[in-house]
Amino acid sequence: MAIPEGVVSIGDGAFSGCTSLAAVILPKSLASLGNGAFQNCPGLKSVVFNSPSTVIYDSKNTVPETARIEGYLKSTAQKYVVKYGRKFDAKPIEVFVNGVKLDFDQPPVIISGRVMVPMRSIFEVLGAQVDWDGKKRAVMAS
Repeated sequence: MAIPEGVVSIGDGAFSGCTSLAAVILPKSLASLGNGAFQNCPGLKSVVFNSPSTVIYDSKNTVPETARIEGYLKSTAQKYVVKYGRKFDAKPIEVFVNGVKLDFDQPPVIISGRVMVPMRSIFEVLGAQVDWDGKKRAVMAS
């Protein structure tokens, strides 16, 4: 089940006891996930967080132990997983320029809370010529 974009909060016990719920995709707009939102959902196997900053109520019962959680590295979802010993899959960082998803030789990474992105693909999609000057050990984009 995909929760629609624009939903900002899922309240306490909102889906508690939903035995047929197997997977949930949470929108980027989701700011908070309430206490026991998915408690007693034994069939829930996957919860995908599309926001790195969704506030997750601090209880082991918010998301069942049976669910694998997918989210961004250094996100609130990863912190929840670490605290409660759950399974976690890191979402890759995606970069879009003018609606076009970029591919990189080396994937973007988060270092000290900042996203580091190989710039060549961004420069090239914007029409720049990218050259390496081996003598100066410098990259030029024009």
